[in-house]
Amino acid sequence: MNRLTQPIHAGETALEWQGLQPFQLVSLLDMLDKYAYGFYNTGKCLENIRELCSKYARRGEANFPSTAIREIKELLQTMKTWCHDLENTLKGIDRIIDLPDSEYYGSNIEQLLGEVTRRLDDEIESLQFIYVPKDKIVYYRAGDLFGIAEKFPLANDEARLAGNCFATGHHTACVFHLMRVVEIGAKAMVVALKVQKHLIVTSHLNGKKQVVKKPVELCDWNTLKIGLQKALTEMEQGGKTSVLKKEKLEFFSHAVSQFGLFKDAWRNKVAHSQKEYQPGETLDIMNNVRHFMQHLSERVAE
Repeated sequence: MNRLTQPIHAGETALEWQGLQPFQLVSLLDMLDKYAYGFYNTGKCLENIRELCSKYARRGEANFPSTAIREIKELLQTMKTWCHDLENTLKGIDRIIDLPDSEYYGSNIEQLLGEVTRRLDDEIESLQFIYVPKDKIVYYRAGDLFGIAEKFPLANDEARLAGNCFATGHHTACVFHLMRVVEIGAKAMVVALKVQKHLIVTSHLNGKKQVVKKPVELCDWNTLKIGLQKALTEMEQGGKTSVLKKEKLEFFSHAVSQFGLFKDAWRNKVAHSQKEYQPGETLDIMNNVRHFMQHLSERVAE
């Protein structure tokens, strides 16, 4: 028997019982297994209790015998197993279970069962599910979507969020998180190339121009881009005579060029609410960010 159709045990929470976590994907088979099978059994329990009520009503017996009361309570306990996460329905069931034997008679139980049924209907209606298309499942809650988790754990967290947004159709939000991935990568480049000395901003105080170094954490993309380009210019000196310097220059020139394209093509638009992104374009951006971060991870880490 599937774990989702096994009864809950005392002390187990619903999530522990199902082996699930919030927002975890559940297959259609599991949903049918747990919910359809469970609600079918709940309905059968209700039907059996009503049959017992009708049986003793036909006999003209005012109160149910102890054997019938015990059978009804067993059926109600079975219902609780299947309705364990429906709080209001459980309260209605417990209300019947806790009745003294003297109140177990047909009209009273029928009335209380009607209330349980209404509560069950309301709570079933409140259960909502998100359908993730089959081709998008790989992006949902991916552990290491870009293969950069070891070198870029923080960027990987943002990539995971981007994947979640893409899988659930939130494409503009996906691009937003992808740009945060790129920013983390750019700041790692700043450290690797010792660019901090180039991260400067100018301001005017009392009519005097001031040049101030800015921490990388507070830099906007333009300041990062300018600083990185200055570092590349410095690196070019001697680049033709040293193979290692030339390889390093080629590596970071490619990365900085990509970073600039991200800034001009996508980051500014998503940051300033200038564009709503569609699935195909979003996937292209995601692939570009993946290539950028995988390229960086060859020489750079957070």
